[in-house]
Amino acid sequence: MTGVNLTLEMNQLRLLVQWQTATYRFISRSEDVNHVWQALLVEEALKTPFLMHGILAVSALHLSLTAAETPKAFWLGLATAHKGQALRFFQEQLQNVNPANAKAMLGFAGLVVMFAFGSALTGLADGDHPSLDALTNIFVLCRGIQEITNAASSFLRQSSFAPLLSPTYPAVSIPDHVKESLDRLDQLNRSRASDGPHDTDTFGKSISNLRELLAYTYAQPTSMTLAVGWAIRAPSAYLQYLQMKEPFALVVHAHYCALLHVARQNPFIQSWGRCVLRDIYNFLDSDWRLHITWPIRPDTFFILSTNGLSSNRTFKKGTDGGPPFVNRIRQAPH
Repeated sequence: MTGVNLTLEMNQLRLLVQWQTATYRFISRSEDVNHVWQALLVEEALKTPFLMHGILAVSALHLSLTAAETPKAFWLGLATAHKGQALRFFQEQLQNVNPANAKAMLGFAGLVVMFAFGSALTGLADGDHPSLDALTNIFVLCRGIQEITNAASSFLRQSSFAPLLSPTYPAVSIPDHVKESLDRLDQLNRSRASDGPHDTDTFGKSISNLRELLAYTYAQPTSMTLAVGWAIRAPSAYLQYLQMKEPFALVVHAHYCALLHVARQNPFIQSWGRCVLRDIYNFLDSDWRLHITWPIRPDTFFILSTNGLSSNRTFKKGTDGGPPFVNRIRQAPH
């Protein structure tokens, strides 16, 4: 045989093996969708280069987050290179989601979110680090997954990727103190409505979404189901409140962070919950901090160092005695 290139790209083969033996598990929510992420996604990637680059990028990032010091930079460089190639082709198809590319687009969107979480943990000086603002940006990114799903929903639900869109609610016991904490959050949301302008509906939906995802959090603690699922479901107005650092939104977010910390053994999550909670604590004044006692309890999930709680940024009250942000976005779409 002449003219046939038999050169093996061993690093790329290693990354593909890494995906199919380890990395895929951190995005899969349960056994019933493992096959989609482990095998069907790779099958789709064999005919869709940008998806293959995405798989290789996330696998390389996984290795950079878990490898010894010496090869970290190598794997991170490979991850960055593959991500760049993937995004270039992915962006070209964003405006044309159709049955031919829908599965690849949906799968790649999930990979982008994994990469966003993981890359912030690499310690790059010019990269995002786990923080409230960085997490809010990821939430905005997650909304893109929902847009892709909506654009080709009817096809995807009839495809081999259908299990991703039809979650089976796991049978698992939720700790009583977790349910009670969300009950108190619901009660606080309703009581705030009588104190002045307060978007009870938006926050109620957000708390309800968080409650619905509890079972997935405890059934598969290392999965990104909570991290991504709540972001996808978050009302658009809630994201605006977060961007404006509205205090009640931060209180709700603190409870999300406590649950996010459950997934800290996921190499793409690690310290995210703790770091964002620290930011939230520092943004809130003493009155609002009273409402995040469960997330910061040492016997729950967190022991926050005094260094992490040294800042004392506070909010000024509006003339009505409530948070000053609400009036400006009261009419934001839900």
